[in-house]
Amino acid sequence: MKNSKFYAQCFLALLSGILLPFAFAPYEYSFLAVISSFLFFLSLQKKSPKAGFFIGLLYGIGCFGTGASWIYISIHTYGNTNVFLGMMITLSFVLYLALYPSLVGYILQKCSPDFNPPSPSPARSFFATNIFRITETSSLTRALIVFPVLSVIMEWFRSFVITGFPWLLLGYSQINSPLAGYIPLIGVYGSSFLVLFIAGTLYVFIKHCKNKFAAISIPLSLFLLYLTGHYLSFIHWTTPVSSSPLKISLIQANVPISMKWSEQYALKALSDYIFLSKQSISDASKDTQTLIVWPETAVTFFLDESMPLLTSIDKFAIDHNTAIITGIPIRENNLFYNGAVVLGKGNGIYLKRHLVPFGEYTPFQEKLGRLLNFLNLPMSDFSDGPEKQHLLKIFNIKAAALICYEVTYSDLWRSDLPDANLLVGLSNDSWFGKSIASAQQRQIAQFAALASGREMVVATNSGETVVINSHGKIAASLPINKTAVLESKIIPLKGATPWVRVGDTCIIVILIFLLSLTQIKNFHLKNRLFQRK
Repeated sequence: MKNSKFYAQCFLALLSGILLPFAFAPYEYSFLAVISSFLFFLSLQKKSPKAGFFIGLLYGIGCFGTGASWIYISIHTYGNTNVFLGMMITLSFVLYLALYPSLVGYILQKCSPDFNPPSPSPARSFFATNIFRITETSSLTRALIVFPVLSVIMEWFRSFVITGFPWLLLGYSQINSPLAGYIPLIGVYGSSFLVLFIAGTLYVFIKHCKNKFAAISIPLSLFLLYLTGHYLSFIHWTTPVSSSPLKISLIQANVPISMKWSEQYALKALSDYIFLSKQSISDASKDTQTLIVWPETAVTFFLDESMPLLTSIDKFAIDHNTAIITGIPIRENNLFYNGAVVLGKGNGIYLKRHLVPFGEYTPFQEKLGRLLNFLNLPMSDFSDGPEKQHLLKIFNIKAAALICYEVTYSDLWRSDLPDANLLVGLSNDSWFGKSIASAQQRQIAQFAALASGREMVVATNSGETVVINSHGKIAASLPINKTAVLESKIIPLKGATPWVRVGDTCIIVILIFLLSLTQIKNFHLKNRLFQRK
């Protein structure tokens, strides 16, 4: 009987993990983030720390095996590895990510074990009375503080340990829910805590639903929490730099990734970008200020090699009152960078600061270099740019450039605020094929726009190319895998949201403090109990 109950909890953990990715783009059933977290917490009840670790591992395998296994496409299809090796690397990656929820399960059971308190009785002893009081207190703090805080801390660790992978963070899933109103105040980790707190509250409600006070107060509290978030979403935290909007043209050339880096096709792709850009410029008045954005490595030749051609594009853009931002590899002092440059009515160069491990560079080069050479895995050799760089200047506007998945590192682009008036994303999601990765990254870009109080444009090679307003809503978009130009207007903004001012560190410190208080309180209660005994 005990084994069957354990197997049921294991199945519940795996199922709840599989459910979670459906809370994110492209599905965006945001309520599933709460349901998944609730089911995960439910599966952890009355288990040993070792069992908690295993249950958490199953939850992580379900979650990341469903929501992040798209890396197999990059490794196998475009990395030219065989099926077996591609599957082994993907499985290792999923198992690594699953360690974080498994640690949640282990630490939760170790620091805040869940066990049955004795039944209340008028004749119970002082010892039984206090055991009842301690376990009831632990039950509430476990559901409402310990589990949510541990889960958020593990999300935070996952965002920077071994280069970090801040993907599928719970807070991102709430971009279109009433909880989105809290994002400019508390960022992604604060929003993740709210999701987990609501999941814990549901557990408390089910456990104490027979109590009239709980039956009324808990639904009312949740209603007020969502209602407050809804009304917070109407607040404008930032203001326009000027009354004149800026015309935007995002070029999506849909260049096949398999041919992108061949010299012959690279010239054809570049001529396509120029043709589409000139077409967009010709449709606009010379008095109209226009920003054209090409995606990541739209130009595949190094900047110094491309200067003759870029000079002619620069002159044409100046003559037509246009600024062009393009992704381009840059070579400086025998180092190679994935970068971006401004042509025409603006200036500036950006060097990508956070590179993709095993894609743009090889971490632990000395230890892994020979192994990767033996496995014949193609690796780029880019260097990371300086942490602090000058913002790109477009007309009288300052723009922060984010290349590829840099958008997932909120501390990175927050350092460009509040000086930046606009966020510009350049990406090449063709590496992920027709998977859900592009939609997930687009959703994170929506979060960035909302958290920063800035409008954001994202130009990609094949999708998703979008314009996002300062409330995190998509104002315009292009279909994926289509050659097209997305034309729209944006409003450069100034000012700062509360989260931009305080950042994530403040939220993490508060959460750790709350967790410490619960452990100190339990420690003192137990000491008093056993001293009295």
